[in-house]
Amino acid sequence: MYLSKSVSILFAILVFSRCASSSPSSLISAACSNTDIENFDVKSCIQILESDNKTSSAQNFRDLSVAIMEAGIANATLTRAYLVKKSSEGGSNNSTGVFRQCKLAYDNVIVNVEIALSDLKVDPPTATYDLGLVANDSMQPCIAAVRRANVTDGIVLTGNKSVLIYLYSAVAAVDRIK
Repeated sequence: MYLSKSVSILFAILVFSRCASSSPSSLISAACSNTDIENFDVKSCIQILESDNKTSSAQNFRDLSVAIMEAGIANATLTRAYLVKKSSEGGSNNSTGVFRQCKLAYDNVIVNVEIALSDLKVDPPTATYDLGLVANDSMQPCIAAVRRANVTDGIVLTGNKSVLIYLYSAVAAVDRIK
């Protein structure tokens, strides 16, 4: 009888703890599936976030938000370094100008995501605003310039796609913090 009660209590604790925090893949799926962005690549978002140890091990939306923003900063920093290198190599004035414009966009992304990380601690809606603003105001001119100049550099194209995945999924994750 005593063992039966202990097992029941242990089972109840286990069930409650599972309910209290979502599984990492369901958190990632929610962040990637609820961006409200038309033509958002949910499959790539899930693949990117599940491939990162911090995002894939997050136990709640606050931890996931932080992990996405940190991974986004790391990704944007690498892409920014590549853009600095490409813009200093010369080449056509058109592509060099695009690389410089995108480097400035990545500068803004990095700074604003760092600000959003700070805001997350005290005011999650402000973090959402910061992330959405940088996704639209900073990255869209870069993306438009890349498109206009027919830039086919795979690293730039992948970097732009990835940074938007990080930004929009971070917004979706922050919006779900309770």
